[in-house]
Amino acid sequence: MNEGSGVPRGDFIASVLLIVFSGWTIYMSFTMRRFGELGLAAAPGLSPLVFAILLLICGLILFRRSVVRRGYRLAMSREKAAVFLRSLETRHFAVVLASIIIYYVFLGVVHFVLISAVYVFFTIWYFKEVVWWKNLLISVLTVSIIWYAFDQIFLIPLP
Repeated sequence: MNEGSGVPRGDFIASVLLIVFSGWTIYMSFTMRRFGELGLAAAPGLSPLVFAILLLICGLILFRRSVVRRGYRLAMSREKAAVFLRSLETRHFAVVLASIIIYYVFLGVVHFVLISAVYVFFTIWYFKEVVWWKNLLISVLTVSIIWYAFDQIFLIPLP
């Protein structure tokens, strides 16, 4: 890889974000309520904890690699920042992040099936051109099946 490429800088930024996110997820996994005397083994946070630990390890490996390649030298200019902020990827990220935040805010306030179907419908609509009625059908059926399976079959209440 050539020395002038932006990959080490991107790796550095991504690694810091991964480390922070996985640390937050580990903390949140430990704070979830536990059931019975099994402690963490019976907690719903066990799976996110395992995945967050694996993500933390990957983030640390990426961080080390980016530091060795001097990715911490973040020479950002006004032109580079403007190009970054105007890019399609940045806009997609902002829209997805905003939709996740809106979903989180309304989860528990609005019925799970309704808010989740709206979220899935919006995501499909934003990223892929699909006839609206097919999108609606996919969204409502998928979320309804998930809700029914968890709530009625597995007896796990969803918000």
